[in-house]
Amino acid sequence: MSALLQIRELYKNFGDIHVLQGISLEIGPGERQAIIGPNGAGKSTLFNIITGQLRPTSGSILFQNRDITTMPIEQRTRWGIARTMQASNCFPRLTLFENLMAATQRGHGWLRASADAKENAKSILQQIGLDKNRNLRAERISHGDRRLLEIGIALGTDPTLLLLDEPMAGLAQEDRERVSGLIMSLKNVSLLFVEHDMESVFGLADRITVLHEGQRLTEGSAEEVKADPRVHEIYLGGRA
Repeated sequence: MSALLQIRELYKNFGDIHVLQGISLEIGPGERQAIIGPNGAGKSTLFNIITGQLRPTSGSILFQNRDITTMPIEQRTRWGIARTMQASNCFPRLTLFENLMAATQRGHGWLRASADAKENAKSILQQIGLDKNRNLRAERISHGDRRLLEIGIALGTDPTLLLLDEPMAGLAQEDRERVSGLIMSLKNVSLLFVEHDMESVFGLADRITVLHEGQRLTEGSAEEVKADPRVHEIYLGGRA
């Protein structure tokens, strides 16, 4: 089975600063892959290049065997790439249902909301466990509920590849468990996520890629990454 996403020899320079140096990785259909590494390792830059917010200095990105290296963000979204951000990407004064309608109705306007878009929004509300709060404004829900809503908004675009940028950031343990449960329940979508919470990384990822100073240090299963002394040295602080 061919990879859904293929990144080949990706370089990104900002002047004399070499942020990414020859990064290559692949994500298969339905796979959950984590990107970890210390601050400054290049994780956010890699995400921004995959989603089209940045252009690489060199290298290529293939999605479903199509070259998307220079493709604009909107086209990548239409082809099935979605992303959540560290900062909230919902509309605070709209209700939860209206936020999801904005995603499921994207590209078709609001004047004639389709029945399919409404049903998809309802289904996603149930999927993320927020159906009871459908008529609440997003500004009134908790931080944990907002994180679930943000994932729901991304799902509303019907992605094949979903990028999650630190989905556990700032969450209490109960909320981390809710978000983890949602991530584990997702089917027919590949997941690439950046996360600093190692418990979540080791519990969710099929495969983990470790970046260090813009280079791929290692890649493997949770057990393989845990056993790598270089990871303990540069990222886990020597902790076993």
